[in-house]
Order: sequence, then C-alpha cells, then structure tokens
Amino acid sequence: MTKNGWCRTNYHSDGKRRYGNLTNGLCCECSLSVAGKEADKITRLQEKINDLEQEREQLNAEIKRLRFKLQTLIKSIEKSQVKAKS
Repeated sequence: MTKNGWCRTNYHSDGKRRYGNLTNGLCCECSLSVAGKEADKITRLQEKINDLEQEREQLNAEIKRLRFKLQTLIKSIEKSQVKAKS
C-alpha cells in the first residue's frame, strides 16, 4: 500500500528527511536499500545451505565407508568363531 508521508528512516545519507510516496513506511530509496540487504541475506543463506549439503554428502560417504568396514570386520569375526567351533 502506498501513501504520502515521512519516511520511517528519519535521516538519510544526505542528512535530510524524505516526504513523499511511502511503501510500508519507507521511501523508494530506503525500500531499495532494504530489498538489497534482503537479497544479500538470501544469497548468503543459499550459499550456507549449499556448503552444508556438501558437508552432509561428505559425512554420508564417510558413514557408508565405516559401515562397510564394520560389516567386513563382523564377518571376519563370525568366520573365525565358526572355525574355532569346528
């Protein structure tokens, strides 16, 4: 919703207040600034998600490797117990 009034940001980079069309209480300059900051925040979060997904893939590969190693160890123990009983 757009209406006329004073921007919520009292003083801008030039040290003056803005009066004019407002969107959510902000002038167009401040709206663009907020949108830019939000876009940066979204980009950082997407990068963090990508990093965490890569880390998860590496951890899953390590888990898979250790499970295989454990299964191999269990099988060798079972074989040695069968031979000991014979």
